[in-house]
Amino acid sequence: MHHDHVGWTSNVAPAPNAEPGQTVTGLTFPEARHVVAEAEWAHWRGTDELVGPSPAAVQAPLADRLEFVADGEAVAPGVRVLATPGHTPGHSSLLVTDPSGAADERLIVLGDVMHCQVQVEQSAWSFLFDVDAAQGTRTREQLLKELEDPRTILAGGHFAGEVFGRVLPATARRTWKSRRA
Repeated sequence: MHHDHVGWTSNVAPAPNAEPGQTVTGLTFPEARHVVAEAEWAHWRGTDELVGPSPAAVQAPLADRLEFVADGEAVAPGVRVLATPGHTPGHSSLLVTDPSGAADERLIVLGDVMHCQVQVEQSAWSFLFDVDAAQGTRTREQLLKELEDPRTILAGGHFAGEVFGRVLPATARRTWKSRRA
């Protein structure tokens, strides 16, 4: 729930023709499901940290709309939650598969479990805002073993240049391979 992922959850803004300081609060996507791991919500609830979800713009509008999800739970056909704690206590990634079972490939959307391609080779390198760097390293190591499966594509939203790619099995060490290569 870092602000770069949830900062636009609502449209907290000055209301038209309002008294100074009055705001109108509404969800940007009022019909959307808003899902989060319970540990993630518990970690941030009531806090006002610079990198976290704004109490006014995110926490308040979501308080009565959240659905808690657990590791392995389906959130949509072919989309499952993959617990990847470390960056934050309830950090989750997503495992996307063909719900019909026709396609053999799968996609793992990393979120913030890795911030750059170098972490494929240097999994112990943590990110400045990791809440538990040691847990993040353990999570990356476990996840990287799964990502070595040749049927798995990863999507690293914070990766520079190429977002989609594969993790090749370690020989002397793991390497990043762009999806275009």
